[in-house]
Amino acid sequence: MVVSSPSPPTLPLNTMVHMLTIKLTSSNYLLWRNQFVPLLASQELFGYLDGSIAAPSPMITASDGTSKSNPAYTSWLHTDQTLLSLLYSSLTEESMSEVLGFRHSHEAWHALEVSFSHRSKTRELQLKDELQLMHRGSQSIAEFSRTFKGLCDQLVAIGRPIDDTDKVHWYLRALGPDYKIFSTIMMSQLPLPSFAEIVPKALSHEIFERSVSHSSSNSAYFVQQTSKVVGHKQVKHRSSASPTPFANSKSSSNSSVHCQLCDKEGHLAKRCWNFLKLKKKQSANLAEAFSTCSIQDFNDSEWFPDSGATSHMTSDTEGVNQPAVYYGNERVMVGNGQSLAISHTGSISSLVPSSPLLLSNVLVVPGIKKNLISISQLTKDNNCYVTFSSSGFTIQDRVTRVVLGVGRCENGLYVLDRRHHALVSTTSSP
Repeated sequence: MVVSSPSPPTLPLNTMVHMLTIKLTSSNYLLWRNQFVPLLASQELFGYLDGSIAAPSPMITASDGTSKSNPAYTSWLHTDQTLLSLLYSSLTEESMSEVLGFRHSHEAWHALEVSFSHRSKTRELQLKDELQLMHRGSQSIAEFSRTFKGLCDQLVAIGRPIDDTDKVHWYLRALGPDYKIFSTIMMSQLPLPSFAEIVPKALSHEIFERSVSHSSSNSAYFVQQTSKVVGHKQVKHRSSASPTPFANSKSSSNSSVHCQLCDKEGHLAKRCWNFLKLKKKQSANLAEAFSTCSIQDFNDSEWFPDSGATSHMTSDTEGVNQPAVYYGNERVMVGNGQSLAISHTGSISSLVPSSPLLLSNVLVVPGIKKNLISISQLTKDNNCYVTFSSSGFTIQDRVTRVVLGVGRCENGLYVLDRRHHALVSTTSSP
């Protein structure tokens, strides 16, 4: 015995209306259609729309030879008009104009298909053209990413999502020349990052660029007294008139200024007696000293304090903690006027054995000949002061007076002694 499957219960019209949440516009036909088909197919009603369930004859001949209404047609017409009402309820005013004058659901369905499927293809090509021709311009990464994703979402809405590889390629290409290195690195990765992974990386890179631009607008470090244009601002740079390194003090009044040479209040380092006494003996600045002395006398691991440097510098990444690739446009200007590229940034925490000395904002400059310590950066980050004499210098913690490092003076240059074990208590006054 063959048992037929029961027909699924037909949902009431008001229930189906609430299940169709997307109204048809000129740009979302495929998405709108995709919500209709499974709903009506589940109710065995889609045949009314595609014409496979044709209308029976309106009239039939009775047994007595007279004509009368066909109950099957009456039932079919009831369902057909219910579906036509359902169609109308999901149309916008714009799309409603396409079905005026049609009396049955399959006629209206066919008219919408002819009209909007063509528009969807045109819209697909238009959106893809917009994506491929996009340029970030002056937009932030967040703004540009929202615009780009919005176009991608519109393609998804019309049922034409683009391949993720194409999406990544078009996005990186649209970032512009400022992100050329970033885009090249992303495109060279295997496997290629997804679009969902690329956007956060671009946002992080933008934040990194801003932080580097802010902290390293100081792109000239030990040039002689000169002016240099950085971006649209002209910045006046001090020369290291002597190799005596000290941190430049910021002061609002004579009573609040603090000397970082002698650790006393009331005067700047450049007015300090210790500095004036040393200045008579040492006339060459750091850049001149490097060019006149025999730099072969020092090995490549030596570090030289410099008061004119606003960041620490080294020639390679050895010893640098977690070096990050530098994507910015800033360069280092040296004493002979040469401009050197920056390859990485990072920090160094093991410069002196057993010492808590930290070198932050370290720039890796492959073209630089010697490692430089920015005195201003050193004293700021470590809350310390530096005391100089004709034979060398001492770095001490400002609070505990513990010696954090010492150095010697050779050929007019101060050199950090990396063999010295720090954390040695001292009771001497600075």
